[in-house]
Amino acid sequence: MPILDDKVFASLKGLRSALDQEQSPYFLRRMKEAMRHYDGRPIFLPRHVDTIGYPIEPHEQALYDAVTQYVALGLEQAESRRNRNVGLALINGEQRESKERQLRRSSGR
Repeated sequence: MPILDDKVFASLKGLRSALDQEQSPYFLRRMKEAMRHYDGRPIFLPRHVDTIGYPIEPHEQALYDAVTQYVALGLEQAESRRNRNVGLALINGEQRESKERQLRRSSGR
């Protein structure tokens, strides 16, 4: 199938016609906030996040600062090379480090 169907996407009228069909053969990417059940209720409920502050030891703050600086530098390098995989790996590493710290804290180490 060609990337663009010249009979459907060649004009605004054709596009609207394809989107208005009940059984459209086209898959459309949507924002999760726009997704609805058949009865009109939102599929995804609003997310409410509360940040809870807590004291950390100086050596923990030093580790956090070092990881944050490392990730920021890595993301900058990834952006300059447009290498999304490197950026994603660095973000994943920061999340993993944060989870490890949480596990150590909760286990009493």
